[in-house]
Amino acid sequence: MKTKNIFFIILLLVGVSFSSFAREHIRIATGEWSPYISAELKYKGLVSRIVTEAFALEGVHVEYQFFPWGRALLEAQKGNLDASSVWYFHEDREKDFLHSDPVIVLTEVFFHLKSFDFDWRDWSDLKSLRVGGTIEYTVSKMLEENQQIGEYSLELIPSDENNFRKLLKGRIDIFPSAIEAAYPLLNEKFTEEDRERLTYHPNPVNSGELYLLVSKRNPKNKHMLNLFNRGLKRLKESGQYDKIMRESKSEPLDE
Repeated sequence: MKTKNIFFIILLLVGVSFSSFAREHIRIATGEWSPYISAELKYKGLVSRIVTEAFALEGVHVEYQFFPWGRALLEAQKGNLDASSVWYFHEDREKDFLHSDPVIVLTEVFFHLKSFDFDWRDWSDLKSLRVGGTIEYTVSKMLEENQQIGEYSLELIPSDENNFRKLLKGRIDIFPSAIEAAYPLLNEKFTEEDRERLTYHPNPVNSGELYLLVSKRNPKNKHMLNLFNRGLKRLKESGQYDKIMRESKSEPLDE
C-alpha cells in the first residue's frame, strides 16, 4: 500500500512539474511610469496588473524586464524580448509591432506653476514658451511634430521627476503628464510646499488608448497577442477589470 501511495505521489509531482514547464511564457520590456508601471510597486503597477491577470486567464506567465523607455521599445523591436508595455498608437511602429486591444485609456495635461499665467487651446498658444518633455513618450513626439507650428522651445530628458524639478526651478514653463501618474510621483518625491506651487490646465494635450506592443520578429507572438486579447476580454466581462481600477485608487502603491 505504501509503495502504491509513493508511486501516486511521484506521478502527481511529475504532472505538476510538466504542467508548469508546459505553461506559456512571455517576456515584456517596460519602463518606470508610476503608478501605472514600476518595479517598486505592488503588482508592478496598475497596468502591469491588468496585463498579468489577462495573460494568466489564458495560462500565460509574464516576466517583466525594466529599461529606460527608449531601450524598452528597442529590445522588443529587435526581438530580444517579446513585447513592450504600454504605448499610445503610432503609425511608425506598425512595421515592427502588432497592437493589442486597448489596455487602458489616459488623458495628459500641461502642468505649470500657479504663479505662471497659462492658458491654451491650440499649439499656437505655446509660442515662445519653454516646454519640457520625457524622451520616447508619445506626447513628446506630438510636441516635436507640432513645434514648428507652435514656435516653442522643447527640452526632452529621460525622467518625469526631473521635468517636474525643472518646472519648479523655473527652467521650463510647462510639462505634459497624465494626472493619475503625476500626483503619486509628486506625493512620493516632492514636498507639500512644492506640490502647492503646481497646477495643470484642464485642456488635454493628449487623450487616448494605450496598447501592449507585440514584436513581429517572433512568429509565435501573434498567438500570444490573441491570448492576451482574449484574456483581457474575459477580465472585463467578469468585472475584475473594473475591480482592479477601483482598487488602484484605494490600495497602497508599495509592496
